[in-house]
Amino acid sequence: MARGERAASERRFDDARRAFEGAVAIGELAFGPESLEVARALGDLGSAIARARIDAHAHTLTTPESFDIAKRMLDIYERAYGTNDRRLHHPVEHYGAALEGMGRLGEALATYERAAALAEPLEDGDSLLLLRLSKALARAGRISDALDLVDRIEAFPGFGAMIAPSALVIVEQSCPFACANAGRVLASVERMLEATTSADERLPLLESRARTLVRLGRRTEGERAAEEVYAAQVARGAMHEHIALRAWMKAALG
Repeated sequence: MARGERAASERRFDDARRAFEGAVAIGELAFGPESLEVARALGDLGSAIARARIDAHAHTLTTPESFDIAKRMLDIYERAYGTNDRRLHHPVEHYGAALEGMGRLGEALATYERAAALAEPLEDGDSLLLLRLSKALARAGRISDALDLVDRIEAFPGFGAMIAPSALVIVEQSCPFACANAGRVLASVERMLEATTSADERLPLLESRARTLVRLGRRTEGERAAEEVYAAQVARGAMHEHIALRAWMKAALG
């Protein structure tokens, strides 16, 4: 296991994969194919495959192989702990991500919801689970529920507060044009802009503010907000983002 972890930390993902595959095989021989030792090795193997695909800029992190790994890992944990133990929430979350990667969005949403229920009371380390769940809720059109989760993420210290802006942007981008929750989105954007100093985090929030103002019918304010985004993007040389927002504003404003 240590050899695989070292290889992964050095971005030698092929070596990491081989090491974790070896750990799975050894675990099966030493402890049995349904053992928790095998489940943990499967988790490391799945992570190595996902990181390799991130490194290769793959379109999706999930392959049929990694989906099977996530399902097998969850099955082992459920046999060991039952179906309602809090220790299941990470394997359930990973299985939800595998379902989402396979395009099975309805099942992924239900699985994320199960993981969040198992994880209660939520801790700061569960912020990524809430990010995934808020994204799935938004894509399902459940904007108000997604915004409730954004508020929970923002309330966490540390990592939770860092990823709350990303969750909010995902929700905003998933809103239909006449989003019934646009006022609430705008209030959340403004609150996060006040608390955020990072230029990288502020840019997508500024863009969300511009689009949300337009959704609310506040055209002049939306155009002014968009100009602020344009200036920041041009200063950074992000012309493709600059052009994309201009095209959206032109289509929205007619």
